[in-house]
Amino acid sequence: MLERGGLYVLGTERHDSRRIDNQLRGRSGRQGDPGESRFYLSLEDDLMRLFASDRIASIMERLKIPDDVPIEAKMVSKAIERAQTQVESMNFEIRKNVLKYDEVMDKQRRVVYAERRKMLEGEDLQEEALEIVSAVTERAVAENANPDLHPEEWDWEQLWARVREIFPTTLTDEDIDPATTTYEEVLEAFLRDALEVYERREQELGSEQMRKIERLVLLSVIDNRWREHLYEMDYLQEGIGLRAMAQKDPLVEYQREGYDMFLQMQDTIREDFARYMFHVEAVREDERRSPARMREERRQIPMAAAQAPAPPVEGDGLAAAEEPEGGGAVAVQQAISDKVPRNAPCPCGSGKKFKLCHGRPGAPPL
Repeated sequence: MLERGGLYVLGTERHDSRRIDNQLRGRSGRQGDPGESRFYLSLEDDLMRLFASDRIASIMERLKIPDDVPIEAKMVSKAIERAQTQVESMNFEIRKNVLKYDEVMDKQRRVVYAERRKMLEGEDLQEEALEIVSAVTERAVAENANPDLHPEEWDWEQLWARVREIFPTTLTDEDIDPATTTYEEVLEAFLRDALEVYERREQELGSEQMRKIERLVLLSVIDNRWREHLYEMDYLQEGIGLRAMAQKDPLVEYQREGYDMFLQMQDTIREDFARYMFHVEAVREDERRSPARMREERRQIPMAAAQAPAPPVEGDGLAAAEEPEGGGAVAVQQAISDKVPRNAPCPCGSGKKFKLCHGRPGAPPL
């Protein structure tokens, strides 16, 4: 190979970047070995057509050079290098512009991930949860109560509906008189009621369970809203370039609207968290039913409904009726099956689990 002159690199066009061309040339002289490179271009190549074809074509026409004669003048090589320099500058500006757009998302991403890290590390969110409940309640009141107007002019029906949408308030229309109350008094009443309802809910569930639910709910809400926000930001970036037609900087507009969308996402996260915390139901581990149990119950319900008489009479907590053909027994058996856990001992005293004794399909009634 070396005796024949080394590696010969033949290029059929020039790349937009001079670095790529230099890498190809370097292949022909690797580690000092002999070699040679040669590139062929056409005036119809993208690089020549966009930047240098008109000038070179006019030179060929003026000098009356035939089409099949190659042009090897240094002037052509210089023109090609200038065209490559322009393309490199354009690509650099594009990459720099993309980086500026990514910086906007990176700042938002750091804020969201910092919040998620607190929940994943098991941090106590009690104070933050109370602040969110207060902020959401205050926002709901502010949206439907204008402090510049007299309370009698407010849309009280909409205000009560908005507050009840967030938390089950214990206040009624009789507790607030529109004729004598003020905006500050209404806001204070709803805030106090919201915190009292939240405190009672914590007493029902227990402090430890409440802290765990707060972390799980807030983490789930942030993940859902953050995914939606990413889709919206991508959609915004796709069409933000059209703002240049209105003599506006697309990057500045992207930063401004992206910031507004981020604030709106945070408000939505707070409201979702408050609503879920007031309405979420905690299920104990021993009360959770398996999928097999749920399927079995769905199969048994139509059978009991077909055999049980209607209407039933009130018994000792069970649905029972006088049915000589055994329909009442089926209804009683179904009621007992609904109350006894599958893994609990069978009430018949056999010592077996209920699911293996009288709780299995087709078992005789107790």
